[in-house]
Amino acid sequence: MSAESLLSQYASTARVPTESNEVFKDECIYSFVRAEDEGGIYVCLNSFYGLGPSVVHQFSARKNSHIFLHIRRIQEEDKEGPKDAKVTRLAIGVEGGFQSKAPAYRQELALLILPENVSLPIQEQALDSLPLQVAASVKGVLNSKGAEYVQALQETASWDGENRIVSKVALELAQLDNGVKIPSSGWKCNRCDLQNNLWLNLTDGGIHCGRRYPDGTGGNGHALDHYSETGFPLAVKLGTITTTAADVYSYAEDDMVEDPLLDTHLAHFGIRRQHLEKTDQSMVELELELNQRTAEWRAAESQGPSLKGPGLLGLTNLGNSCYMNATLQCLLAVPEFWTSLPDPSQSATPTTDLAVQLYKLLKAAQAGGVVRPWMLKRIIGRGHSEFSSGRQQDAHELLLHLLTLVERRLGNEPGTAFRFTVQERTTVGSRTNYEQRQESVLSLPMHGVKPGEGARISLDVCLAAYGAEERIEMNSGTAVKRSGILAFPPYLWIQLKKFYLADDWTAKKLQVEVDVPDEISLDWLRVTETANEPDVNMEHLAMLCDMGFSRELAHSALKTTDSLEGAIVWMSQGDVTASRDEEVASLVSMGFTEEQARRALKHTNYDVERAIDWLFSHPEEAPQVEDGSATYELIGFITHMGASTHTGHYVAHIRRDGKWILFNDEKIQEASQDLPKSTAYMYLYRRK
Repeated sequence: MSAESLLSQYASTARVPTESNEVFKDECIYSFVRAEDEGGIYVCLNSFYGLGPSVVHQFSARKNSHIFLHIRRIQEEDKEGPKDAKVTRLAIGVEGGFQSKAPAYRQELALLILPENVSLPIQEQALDSLPLQVAASVKGVLNSKGAEYVQALQETASWDGENRIVSKVALELAQLDNGVKIPSSGWKCNRCDLQNNLWLNLTDGGIHCGRRYPDGTGGNGHALDHYSETGFPLAVKLGTITTTAADVYSYAEDDMVEDPLLDTHLAHFGIRRQHLEKTDQSMVELELELNQRTAEWRAAESQGPSLKGPGLLGLTNLGNSCYMNATLQCLLAVPEFWTSLPDPSQSATPTTDLAVQLYKLLKAAQAGGVVRPWMLKRIIGRGHSEFSSGRQQDAHELLLHLLTLVERRLGNEPGTAFRFTVQERTTVGSRTNYEQRQESVLSLPMHGVKPGEGARISLDVCLAAYGAEERIEMNSGTAVKRSGILAFPPYLWIQLKKFYLADDWTAKKLQVEVDVPDEISLDWLRVTETANEPDVNMEHLAMLCDMGFSRELAHSALKTTDSLEGAIVWMSQGDVTASRDEEVASLVSMGFTEEQARRALKHTNYDVERAIDWLFSHPEEAPQVEDGSATYELIGFITHMGASTHTGHYVAHIRRDGKWILFNDEKIQEASQDLPKSTAYMYLYRRK
């Protein structure tokens, strides 16, 4: 049968997309195969799903779809050639920042008819020969914006870390009539005679040096001292003033700002902008230079060779998505996180199914290359005001949000890799209270570090502050509170609390470097006393934990059997779950999940009635934690460059086969020898 006859036969299955229909014409929904690839993609003219060459036949058979628009885009030659401009701005997608130029393409089209496997080349300008319904469907697909493009429109296309707000302080600034006039040169600090990094206070004309940087350079902080003493809030950096630019800092707003009345404010002290030239580094230039010195910038500008191959997956920055990219790279280094992903072909809604898009990412990582995880980002951001935007976000918050979504979709198993149990012990007088909760990230305080001051501390100091006693004065007496870890996870995330909320409710970042070891042992943080364990032999409990049993299961076994040998037998029998399906089914029929049922049966020696009582007495029962050794080795870390959670850039370093690799969005390189561990924000450790 001819292609024309087949099209007529199947024409009724073709639909014309409306504004409410999403058209996936750029990328396969099951893989990262794109229309720009050699085989192109096939758009189903019924569901408008994009499909790669390897899955289109299977999809047709499963969904009984027959007509597919084959789209293949061929890149036009770039006559200008590649340009690797030096990064001079803390920005993405703007001049001077991290750039990503979109190439030009021409398009080849054809219709694929299945199951007959007949292909018919077509021209966009000559669709009238096709059946009316088919022609309308093809036109609708080609004229649609495409789901990927629509998603991009909903987000900010670029990030500019130098974008400054108009200062409210500047608009209301009162200047003193004290007769101060500022010369055009020869400036020095009024307090220490420094002649660079000088700031002119726009209220009284005082000239003072700026803050000291973490590496010891900069000023003595006299400009800040002057503000603290006088409350005069606005200053401009001398040497940065030109006819078009100037660095203005608002102490009251704790940020670099724009002063729309700067000409007037300068004229008050006899300064004419048109007569000045730039003689000192701007704050952006200083930050770039400082980052280079302190290794933050080197995290994104490694000089090592580019790497390609299986297991090396670059992730395109979709517009401030580096926080997601860096987090995903670390998760890809944890095989246990991905083991429970289901067959994606069985999903009824693959474009909105988190499991499908995670599976898609995993397969791409195994093959290597560069992909655009826009469908995954869209799912992560759905219903979330921050992650659905194109603004920069916090990688730590993204990780917690993603783990929550994974648990909702796939259950508790993936998160077991990171889940640990924290116990807080609070004593007031003779009364002691125990509270336990489960966490996925160990967040550590920056002990002794103050805002606005550079510092260098060790991870041990942060850990000691976490485990230290905290005294709280109460009406009933002094409460002594202490935190410890009851059960340790296979992989341990550590977050350093570098971000804080300033008085003006804006997120700021502490300027601190932390010396982080490649190996850590946290046994001293392990809790040895709990509210529920005095009734078992603690020595036997420790022996069972050393044998690899979880602390929770070992405690239940000892409590049930009252002997070490009996506990081992009890747990061994309990692990033979195949013979317990009838008991599990009984509990599942009552509305409990299979995981809850098996956990309750293990706790009650597989007595169904006791298991029911146990479940009703533990309504908040948390997922099981896989306790084990508290000795870990560092396998990855995430670095943030910038002043706050809403600006900056994230990259990830991952250790593979004894070598450190830098993942900077789509760019993958061998890490520099001077590994920037001390400036990182989050660390991923694996149990040894």
